[in-house]
Amino acid sequence: MLLYSDSVLDLEGYEEFSRLEGEELTLPTADEQRPHATFLAAHRGMHGFESV
Repeated sequence: MLLYSDSVLDLEGYEEFSRLEGEELTLPTADEQRPHATFLAAHRGMHGFESV
């Protein structure tokens, strides 16, 4: 699943995580350890990402 668009390439700091390109991201298996959807939505809104 693609969670970002090509516009990410233009963001300041992209080079810091570009080395992870092609790597799979994993979430904790326990729900209580995962980021809450409210905080994820706020983060995405603050940084200009579209909702998924």
